[in-house]
Amino acid sequence: MRATLLYRCIVYVTVCLCNVILVYGQNSTLWLDLLRENQLAVNEEQFETLKEDPLAFESQRAQMAECYNQIRAAIEEKRGVLAMNLAGNSDRETGLTEAEEILIQGIERVLIPLWVGNTWDFNGVPRDKPDLDHPIACGHFVQKIMKDAGFNLVRNGSTQMAYLSTKHWVQSLTGTDPVNYRNWSGTLAKFKAEGPGLYVMGVDVTSGWGHMLFARYYGEEEVLLLHAGIHPGCASMHLDEGKYYLDEFLDLQNVWLARFDSQLVETWLLGDAIKPAVRMD
Repeated sequence: MRATLLYRCIVYVTVCLCNVILVYGQNSTLWLDLLRENQLAVNEEQFETLKEDPLAFESQRAQMAECYNQIRAAIEEKRGVLAMNLAGNSDRETGLTEAEEILIQGIERVLIPLWVGNTWDFNGVPRDKPDLDHPIACGHFVQKIMKDAGFNLVRNGSTQMAYLSTKHWVQSLTGTDPVNYRNWSGTLAKFKAEGPGLYVMGVDVTSGWGHMLFARYYGEEEVLLLHAGIHPGCASMHLDEGKYYLDEFLDLQNVWLARFDSQLVETWLLGDAIKPAVRMD
């Protein structure tokens, strides 16, 4: 009886300590490693494999998806701690840089890999948790990931972000009339000028429809596209396919970009509402 009680106490304390470390560990790499150790994020090898095969590790990721509420809670609690740290930190630049690193890790390495392989459909509306057999549209994909990362995306009347035009999507995030980078060369020039980071990208194609996605710029010409789209017909991650996928396959007409910069990161930290720039009702 005593041994059983002692065992339960040890398990309880261990779980509590894990939760404390997951929330309060400040280094972004350490935070991600701890999520991985607790089976709440794919490891580095799995992440790299998913770039080539969006259906890899399906059963393992399905198990992680069962813990999706816990994953969202870990990100949300971390956001709250970072917000408190920023409020009490005289070095705001350092605090915002640290928060940006955590936010990018949460989106790129934790949330999106669980959705990779999820069937795409032009009108697909996601379920609460990843479900590879349930379709998701590109705008809903970006909206869902941002919401699950802790962004306070609200409606403007009955209009939600997922149904906006690509330009208005980006305008809603930046609060300003966005610059049109036109094509892949203009987009790459913007990436190189700004440096490594994560972007929400809205593109219009000559056939008349738009596409919303995330773009992770690592430097030089290395860009990882994270999206749900017609190619390959599901949510996916493609490294260095920017020029082919965007410029040649889609035949770009307009490109709008919103970087996860200090302004957008602070909006995330404070939980400030982001609402559609226009109403469609």
